[in-house]
Amino acid sequence: MTPIPAELARELAAGESTWQRILTDPITGAYLPVTATTYQPTAQMRLLLRLRHPICAVPGCSRPTAMAAEDDHIIEYDHDHPDQGGQTSLWNLHRLCWQHHQMKTAGRIDPERDPADDPGQGDGTTTAGALETTWMIDREIRARAREDTDLLTPHTVMAMQRASQAHQRVHDEAVRLHAEEKARPRAERAAEQRAAAFATAHPGRGGRRIIPPGATRDETEPPF
Repeated sequence: MTPIPAELARELAAGESTWQRILTDPITGAYLPVTATTYQPTAQMRLLLRLRHPICAVPGCSRPTAMAAEDDHIIEYDHDHPDQGGQTSLWNLHRLCWQHHQMKTAGRIDPERDPADDPGQGDGTTTAGALETTWMIDREIRARAREDTDLLTPHTVMAMQRASQAHQRVHDEAVRLHAEEKARPRAERAAEQRAAAFATAHPGRGGRRIIPPGATRDETEPPF
């Protein structure tokens, strides 16, 4: 559900023989095609709903919706007059576990969504941006939930690309410093390690010069 840069996607997908294509609007990020004129959502809608709702949409419920769940109209669908009820659109659909779907049918929970907030200007097809749902539970508890339907837009792609580029710069710098460190004389690195270990073991005693291993002048010349 998290957008990734194209270069990383190619690296992760290398060698895969099976691909699943999901088309999105290049401006709004809405999934295409997303329209339906009947009560049952299309296969493309069902795919997106599973991405949007990996768990039940009821606040506080953590049941997964991969299998034992049902697609539900937030604003009720009018079977007798479809043009007057809630439309079969991504804006008006969510996924509920079967227990909460039964509770909604029985009237124990009641989700509401303001039609004026429909970003598709009445057709309910555009789903970019976060959608909010108001829940009334047992006619006493009122809760408000927000679902993030902006899964992929140019803005998020650019943000992920900048983050990936920044990560790559830090990685390249770390590789460069590691190579420079390995290129230094081993005796010099060992001396610095001993000095750091001494400073850690004896804090506050000031810097102590650690003489690299090898012969010194005092050892090679007589004291007379």
